[in-house]
Amino acid sequence: MTTVAPETVAATVRAMRRAGAAGEPVPAAEVAAWARTFMVQLYGLQKPVRIECRPLYSVEPWVKAEDADVVHARRRKLDIRALYLHPKPDKPGKAHRFKNDVCQD
Repeated sequence: MTTVAPETVAATVRAMRRAGAAGEPVPAAEVAAWARTFMVQLYGLQKPVRIECRPLYSVEPWVKAEDADVVHARRRKLDIRALYLHPKPDKPGKAHRFKNDVCQD
């Protein structure tokens, strides 16, 4: 059932639901394509600003993770999270009312 990866998050979710309803195993390549679609559509091509870790199932504060912590997270029983910097949305421009070249707003 290998298909081309959908281009939008909504199309990816629909494909995942169809695959789940079929009840058959999904090829790893298709799951990887879904993951790529989610990462590109939701986060863009940006890299994480900061990677943090803490012990699994704990409420300790998050601390900056070293590269080895990320690579060996399962062995060290660490919970890892990546923080991304999302661009701020553009503010809509305000239409100004002018009277005799003076803004009235």
